[in-house]
Amino acid sequence: EVNIIDKIPAMIGVQVEGAAPLQQAIMKKNQWVNLGDVSDSVAEGIVAAESYCSPKAVEAIKKSRGKVVVVSDHEIVEAMKNLIEKESIVTEPTSAAAFAGLKKIYYQRSAEIVVINTGSGMKMLKEITSLITNHDHINDKMKGHYDSTN
Repeated sequence: EVNIIDKIPAMIGVQVEGAAPLQQAIMKKNQWVNLGDVSDSVAEGIVAAESYCSPKAVEAIKKSRGKVVVVSDHEIVEAMKNLIEKESIVTEPTSAAAFAGLKKIYYQRSAEIVVINTGSGMKMLKEITSLITNHDHINDKMKGHYDSTN
């Protein structure tokens, strides 16, 4: 133990509408669920029919008295806009989901909250600009973006 904190903070998971296996597992009091077909999302990095580490994640969320919140593509795009306009942070959509989730939890103004930004949007500025200005669906704009030929 490092003893940096006195207690474990509430762990908040953020998932996208139509692809939230952790939320469903917790609601059904299971360690994991497989949703089968799931919806596509601007946050393609967290779209999943089931969570790879669901049992551990469910346990951590329950032990910390946390929860899972679900966000829409629209909320993710709005979070991206806010981060750019107010903080000068350019994040990719999957990371922006965490910031969109922040609006869905109740907390006291004095609370200390950590939101982890796991991915910069600097390598996809053209796609992000189109997404936040035109509300285009990112997967239409991202086709071929991660191909090894690009």
